[in-house]
Amino acid sequence: MLDAFAKTKHGFITILILSSIIGWMATYHDEMLLLEEVSTLSLLLYETITLLLVILVMTIISKSARKSITNTLHKIDGKTFLLLCFFSIVGVGLAFTGDFILKYHGTAKVRFGQVITSFLITGTIYLFLERNNLNIKKLIFFFTMLFGAIGFAIND
Repeated sequence: MLDAFAKTKHGFITILILSSIIGWMATYHDEMLLLEEVSTLSLLLYETITLLLVILVMTIISKSARKSITNTLHKIDGKTFLLLCFFSIVGVGLAFTGDFILKYHGTAKVRFGQVITSFLITGTIYLFLERNNLNIKKLIFFFTMLFGAIGFAIND
């Protein structure tokens, strides 16, 4: 059912909206905990335990989840596993760094900064990869966002 919904345009947009809302709420909650002097390591530990519990419950109650895990777990080779480990280690490092800036700059500034930065990086990569399909409308839109990001960054 979720798979069919996710394939639709409405499902795509709904999932993105829900992810964004929940992301903002989770970031705000993390900020409040950090301001109460809860350590980043404690937050990461609780989030990891919660994630493992959710996966465990899903595999216990869902036959399709168990089947999916058993059918695909062996498809990850050693090189891919090491790459996943590398990305996880980098992700944990970035989580620590993100908590430092969250504690000092607040949820709104951090989340909006993430959106702007992500757009600029993705837009730049898109411009380089799709330079043959580039048109003036795309270029103007990209530069408008670029100047908006610069304005946002120097507004303080």
